[in-house]
Amino acid sequence: MLNKKYTPTRLIKPAERPKLVIVEPPASPRFRNSRFTFVFLRWALGSMWLRLSRKNAAHVSARRLREMIEQVGGLWVKVGQLLSLRADFFSPEFCSEMSQLQYRSIGFPWSIARSILETDLGGPIDRYFDDFDSAPFAAASISQVHRAHLKAENAWVAVKIQRPDIQSTFFRDLAFLRFLVNVLRQFRIMQHLRWGELHWEIEQIVTEETDYRYEEANLRRMKKSLRKHRVYIPDVFSRYCTRRVLVMEYIEGALMSDFIEVGRRDPEQLMAWQTENNIVPDLVGARLLESFLRQLIEDNLFHGDLHPGNIILLRNSRFAFIDLGSIGSMERRFLSMYKLSLAAMATRNYQKAADLLLLMCESLPQVDLGEITAEIVRCYRAWDARAPLRDVGYHEKSIGSVASETGQVLYKHRIVASWQFMKMSRTWSTLDASLNYLMPGVNYGKFIARYQRMASERAWQVFRKTGFKGWVNAMTSGVNELLLYRGGILRREAAVYQTVTTKAAYLFSIFFRVLTRVMLLAGVVMLLAFVRYRTGWFQFLERSRSFSFIENMVRNAGPEIWIGLFLILLYLYRVFIKLYKRFSEGETTGPGVRSVIT
Repeated sequence: MLNKKYTPTRLIKPAERPKLVIVEPPASPRFRNSRFTFVFLRWALGSMWLRLSRKNAAHVSARRLREMIEQVGGLWVKVGQLLSLRADFFSPEFCSEMSQLQYRSIGFPWSIARSILETDLGGPIDRYFDDFDSAPFAAASISQVHRAHLKAENAWVAVKIQRPDIQSTFFRDLAFLRFLVNVLRQFRIMQHLRWGELHWEIEQIVTEETDYRYEEANLRRMKKSLRKHRVYIPDVFSRYCTRRVLVMEYIEGALMSDFIEVGRRDPEQLMAWQTENNIVPDLVGARLLESFLRQLIEDNLFHGDLHPGNIILLRNSRFAFIDLGSIGSMERRFLSMYKLSLAAMATRNYQKAADLLLLMCESLPQVDLGEITAEIVRCYRAWDARAPLRDVGYHEKSIGSVASETGQVLYKHRIVASWQFMKMSRTWSTLDASLNYLMPGVNYGKFIARYQRMASERAWQVFRKTGFKGWVNAMTSGVNELLLYRGGILRREAAVYQTVTTKAAYLFSIFFRVLTRVMLLAGVVMLLAFVRYRTGWFQFLERSRSFSFIENMVRNAGPEIWIGLFLILLYLYRVFIKLYKRFSEGETTGPGVRSVIT
C-alpha cells in the first residue's frame, strides 16, 4: 500500500466535480449493424456534397465522422482511435479528429452494478465490504468505478465493474468489422492500410479490455517492473477479481488532468498547492519522461495510454500510474531499431535516423529512396534547430512534433509504417499532453543523450554483477544491433536494385520480343519470295508492291546468298527468343547474356 507520507492534500474537492449522469442501459438494438451502415452512408454522401460545395470539406467531414462515431459508440470508437494513428495514410484533419474520440461519461444504475458484483463474488456485498459508495466516481465505455472499503484487508479500494452486456455488444461489432475488412480486402480497397492487422489489433483490444483478468495481470507485472523507477502502481486484490470485476488500491492523489485544469483556471491556487506538497513540475516531468524511456528501451514493457487522466501526482514530486488495461511491448527486431533511432537522434546522426525510420516501415516504394531520405533528414534538422529557441512552444520541440512531420513525408510518398511504430507515436503524443505543462522548455536531443548515458551506467552495473557472461551478452547485443542496421540497409538497397533491374529486364524483354517477331516475319517473307521465284506459286502476292520489290532482289542475287541470309535470320531468331526468355525471368547479368549468344 502507498505510504501515507506521499499522499498530497486535495487539489479539487469532491463537491467541485460534476456528478456522473446515471442512465438505464438501453436494450441491445436488433439492427445495430444496419443502423451503423445507414449512418455511415449518410456521412459519406454528406462528405461528397461538401467536397463539391465547400473549401474546408476535409476538416468538416472529419469532424462529422467523429461525431457520428461517438453517437454510435461501442467498438467503433476504438476503431476510429486506431485509425487516427495512421498519419502516414490519412489526412492530418482526419487523424486530428479521430484522436479526439471520447466516450460519454455516463454511469449505469447501482442496482445493476450490485447484481454484477454479487454474482461474480458469490455473495452479498456486506460479506466483503463494510463501506461501499453506491455512486460511481468515474465511468468509461466499458465500466464504472466505485470507492469501497474491504473488511478483511482494512483497505480502501477502487472497484471497477463492467457494463452489462458490453462483451456481447463488442463481439457483435467485431463480427461486423470482420465482414467489412473481408469486403475491403476482397475488392483491394486501400490495401496498403493492412486491414487484417487492424482487425487483429481491435480483436486484441476487445479481448483484453472486456476481461479484467488481463488488467489484473498487468498491474502485477508493471508494479514489479516500475518499482525500480520509483513509480507507484496500485496493489491489486486478486481474490476479489473476476472477468467483470477488478478490485485495486484506491490512491489519494491529484490527477494530472486536474493539475492542468486548475493551472488554466487559477494559477495561484496551483502554485500554493505545489509548494504545500513539495511538487516541482520540471522534476516530475523529467522523472516521467525518463521512466517512459526506460519502459520502452530497457524493460520493453510500457504503459500504452499515459494520458493525463491516468497519471496521479503525489507528494515530493512522485507519481503513480492507473488504468493498466493497455500495456505494450515491441518485437525484438523493432525494439533494436527503435533504440538505434533514438541514439542516432541524440548524437544528431540524422542520416542514420532517417534510414532507420524507413527500415521500421512495413513496405517501401520500389524507387531510389535518396530524395525521401533527404526530406526526412530535413525534418530532423528543422526539429533540432527549434530545440534551443525560447519563444517556441513545447509541441514544436517534442518527439511527437518530429514524428508528425516525418509521418507527413511518409504519407506524401505512400510509405506505410508498421502498426508498432504508429502506436509508439501515439503513446508519445498522449504523454505530450502532460509534459507540455510540466517541462515546456525541454530539449529532447539533450535529454535523450543524458538518458543514454544513464542507461549505459545501469548496463555497466549489470555487467559488473554478471561478470564475463554480461560482457559476452553486451558484445553480442552490440554486434547484433550493428548487423541489424547494416543488414537492413543492404536489404533495402537490394530491393531497390532488384526493382530497377526488374524494370530494365522488362523493357529488354519487350525489345527482344519485338525483334523476335521481326526476324520471324522477315524469314517468312524471304521464304515466300524464294518459293514464288522458283515455283511461281502464290500468285495473289503479285498485288503487293513490297513483295514484288523483294522478289526482284531474289532474282538479282544468287540462291546461295538467300539461303545464307535465311540461315542468319534463323540464327538471330533463335538468339533473340532466348534473350527474350532470359529477360522475362528478370536476369540481366552480363555473363547470362553472353552465354545465350555463344
